[in-house]
Amino acid sequence: MTTILTQGEFAWLYHQRWAIEESYKSLKSQLEIENFTGYSQLAIEQDIQAKSLSKNITAVIAYQAQVAIETTVQQKAFKRNYKANFAAALRDMKNNMVRLLISSAPNSLIKRLLLKIIKNRQSVRPDRKYSRVERRALLKYPMRYKRC
Repeated sequence: MTTILTQGEFAWLYHQRWAIEESYKSLKSQLEIENFTGYSQLAIEQDIQAKSLSKNITAVIAYQAQVAIETTVQQKAFKRNYKANFAAALRDMKNNMVRLLISSAPNSLIKRLLLKIIKNRQSVRPDRKYSRVERRALLKYPMRYKRC
């Protein structure tokens, strides 16, 4: 049986999918989940799990930063709304993930990361539209050029 959706229902359904698509984009472009450090199945599984853990920890800290940003915006009556810059938060987390996991007292590092995320906020600009740029397929992540 086929169900026909109205235009409004289809738009709502498409919008619900958007967060998932953005999550895939984050995993592929910002975390480079396809950029494996080894060829074995174990190395690939570990890479995927480590990057997923990194993204989840970053999301928790970025959520706390977003709460602080919204409070600041309300208190200071800014003209625009602001949100946490998740790409910058991921970059900062990549550089500090090992320190965070091996630290006996991670609270000070978390606080520094939180302040950095709050500082790197970005303004929300509704109704912005850009034309898409076609990109050529490039050789992605050759094994001889690995990031340290």
